[in-house]
Amino acid sequence: MSLKSLYTISELNINENEFSARIAFDPSHEIFSGHFPGQPIVPGVCLIHIVKEIANKIAGREVLMSNGKNIKFLNVIDPGGNKDVNIKGTFLFKQDDTLSLSASLTKETVVFFKFKGTFKTS
Repeated sequence: MSLKSLYTISELNINENEFSARIAFDPSHEIFSGHFPGQPIVPGVCLIHIVKEIANKIAGREVLMSNGKNIKFLNVIDPGGNKDVNIKGTFLFKQDDTLSLSASLTKETVVFFKFKGTFKTS
């Protein structure tokens, strides 16, 4: 099973120390038949993977999450009713070869997920 076909990242904008993107989930993806049958929701680990993939794009190479200081799952994402969501945040490269990143995944006024953590860049 591929997470790549579960979602698509589009409209990724990286400006100075900020980023934003649109995430489109595929509600027909096989993962939703088991998470959960009859009431599909996007797994939390997939949301963390999206943040990591954006961190890879910001760093220009593969990164490894070294710390998840604050990860909050605030509302479930129904892939049928919330197929398209937005993610935005800030980042900072530090002298110790880490990328500090904060992100929020939202749709209109609903906040689904918040992330604050660091990624090892080398």
